[in-house]
Amino acid sequence: GVLILEVGDQRGRGFEHLQLARRGDDPYALRAERDDGKQPYRFRRKDLEPFAFAGAWEFARLGGEDILSTAMIVGEANPLVGGVHDRMPVMLMSEDYDRWLGPTTSIDALKAMLKPYDPALMEAYAVNRAVNSVKNDTEECIEPAAA
Repeated sequence: GVLILEVGDQRGRGFEHLQLARRGDDPYALRAERDDGKQPYRFRRKDLEPFAFAGAWEFARLGGEDILSTAMIVGEANPLVGGVHDRMPVMLMSEDYDRWLGPTTSIDALKAMLKPYDPALMEAYAVNRAVNSVKNDTEECIEPAAA
């Protein structure tokens, strides 16, 4: 299921200031393949626009130190991602961006946005295994894998 941050039910903590949306690159997932390791898959919007990942943030001052913490919200996978992994980041639909970030959006309305992204708006393909190393930051990482 979807991770619901319990602080959201504590109006005194100001949930209206905790939600964030991070514009992000396409997510990847790994699927075990035969005997030769895991195959990475790239997921992207069909319109090639970036995803907006749902998240939360909190600021705290502990022992005189300012700490900013953020978290990406993860939920169940849609059918497209589900063929590769059992969960995925919660990605907001374009029409939900302003409501997600709005300070007056109700907790129930926020929770209703925490659902799998519409798979009809996405596509996926296997990519080069070079993406498995943080040392690689090249176009090779998003090229379709050789058949």
